[in-house]
Amino acid sequence: MEESLLPLYQSSGNENAVSFHLLWTVFTNVLGFIPQSFCVLDALDECDDAAILLQRFIDLQNRTPGLKLFVTTRPVQTFSSIIAAGGVEFQVEPAKVNPDIQKYIAHEVDASPKLTKSGLKKDIIDRLSNEADGMFLW
Repeated sequence: MEESLLPLYQSSGNENAVSFHLLWTVFTNVLGFIPQSFCVLDALDECDDAAILLQRFIDLQNRTPGLKLFVTTRPVQTFSSIIAAGGVEFQVEPAKVNPDIQKYIAHEVDASPKLTKSGLKKDIIDRLSNEADGMFLW
């Protein structure tokens, strides 16, 4: 496998700046050596040209036996139609994850040596928990 990838890397011309096309070629070549693989696309909604990237991965999955995709994104109409065409969609409801988020926030705030006033800690925990809206962004 290494012998087939090295020429691709060397042909890029600049070892410090590798193009998306080259990375995609290397990625798809590596998949040819792996009988089963799982690819996670996390926070797809934060990616430039995300719809194009998602479509590329779906096309790759369709022609690559053993490739499984797991995509996370905020609800975005552009992705919903693409995913609905061949995937299973799960939606995370804020009410179901908010208790976990509150526990995490409480743990992090309690662990902070800079926050010593219990009233302030409670205010921070309450405010961050209420504003999280189901997202673990820390």
